[in-house]
Amino acid sequence: MASIYKATDLTSGDTVAVKVPYMQYESDPGSFARFQREAEIGKRLNHPNILRFITVSEQSRPYIVMEYLQGRTLSEVMNEIRPLPIPDAVQIASALCDALSHMHHHKVVHRDLKPQNVMVCDDGSIRIMDFGIAKATEMRRITFAGLSPAMGTPDYMAPEQVNRASRRRTNRYL
Repeated sequence: MASIYKATDLTSGDTVAVKVPYMQYESDPGSFARFQREAEIGKRLNHPNILRFITVSEQSRPYIVMEYLQGRTLSEVMNEIRPLPIPDAVQIASALCDALSHMHHHKVVHRDLKPQNVMVCDDGSIRIMDFGIAKATEMRRITFAGLSPAMGTPDYMAPEQVNRASRRRTNRYL
């Protein structure tokens, strides 16, 4: 849905990641609204275990600026190190729980938390990333006719979320 570029912040000199939506998604109202929502949600979260979004005052077109992370996804780590040592697993789980608590305190639900969306950084820190389908409970809901209300990766979705989506599809055809 977007390209991500490594860039230099001209103000701070820091290396950053810039996410730019593909033109076909930028011109689609539903996709564009999700992109805007991702930026809004990302900017409201300030936690050491959550990818940091950087505010840019003026933009010539839509893009999101985020901290640049160096490391490997948790998925890559789990594929390379089997089994993951218990102290490492506990440290990662603790960091994720702390970040999730922060998100829920700010009324944000990630909706696609999986090992591919967790970065194990080279400095040993952990970051939850990819807020593309995150939901803030007090923000407007984005729904379009014909689209499935279930969002996320099926293997990592809560069973009740899958069941709810399945019932909605079934009821629509009865």
